[in-house]
Amino acid sequence: MSQNNANDKSFANMLNIWILQHNCARSTQIMHACMKFAKNKTDIVILQESWMRDENITISHSSFICIKSNVQNTCVRVLIFVAKNAKKFTCTSRSDIVNSEDMQAISIIIIIIHTFLWHWLNRFMRKIYAMCVEWTKLFEV
Repeated sequence: MSQNNANDKSFANMLNIWILQHNCARSTQIMHACMKFAKNKTDIVILQESWMRDENITISHSSFICIKSNVQNTCVRVLIFVAKNAKKFTCTSRSDIVNSEDMQAISIIIIIIHTFLWHWLNRFMRKIYAMCVEWTKLFEV
C-alpha cells in the first residue's frame, strides 16, 4: 500500500461515526443494556420508544450526554445520546427543523479541519520550498 493510500485510509477513518439505534419498548432495562453495550463502542445512541417519566425525565449514563427534543407538555419518543468522549464531531439538537414528539433532527458537524489543514499545509510548504530551490538555481552565477 502506498503512503498516499495509507493517509487516505486514516483520513477516512476520522470520518467514521458509529451509531447504535434500538426500539426500547419503553423499558429502562433495555435502555440501560443498550447504553452498557454502546459504551466505548459507539459515538451516538438513538433510542426509540424510550422510557420517560413526567416532565421528560429519563435515564442517564456517565459516558453519554442526552439530547432531547424541546416539545412542551408531551413525552418525546426519540432520545439521542452522544458520547462524552466524541472528539471528532459535535452534535446539537435542531428543533428549528423538526419540533415533534415522534422524531428529532440533529446537526452533526465533523471536526477534521485541524488534521486536514495540517496535511494540506505540509504538502503546500514542500511545494513552495521546491519552487524556491528552482528559483534560486536560475540566479546562480
